[in-house]
Amino acid sequence: MVPRRHLLSSLGCAALAGCTAVLPDDGTQLGSVVASNYTDDERTIEVRIAADDETVSTTTHRLDAISEQVPSDEQLSCEWSDDPDEFVIEARREDSEWRTLDVSERATGDCAAVGVRARDRDYLPPIEFTVHECSELADDYGCGFLE
Repeated sequence: MVPRRHLLSSLGCAALAGCTAVLPDDGTQLGSVVASNYTDDERTIEVRIAADDETVSTTTHRLDAISEQVPSDEQLSCEWSDDPDEFVIEARREDSEWRTLDVSERATGDCAAVGVRARDRDYLPPIEFTVHECSELADDYGCGFLE
């Protein structure tokens, strides 16, 4: 997929009046990423985050098993820019293949909060992504730049 800013420059849009109103904006702000373990076993989740095709974060999280219906979770350190961008998140459990999320395709607002969930149900993939608006974040979650 061609990033929107490259598409704009290749079309020469800067010279055309109203061009930015025709094409979508230049990405989504990434306000939070949380890795969670919804399985009955301790799990390792690897997460890679890219912005405009450049890796901005690579982390590994060892999470305890779910306990009394409460998943173990860990918020990723916000190592990426607070600017809207074309964020792509890849994640996997230690025993699964990489799964990919294009944040802008699933975001419903200008700022997205992403959950990376390890699952162990046969009818669900081993890694599932959830995407919510940043306004739905609990007080103790979210990147510092959202305050």
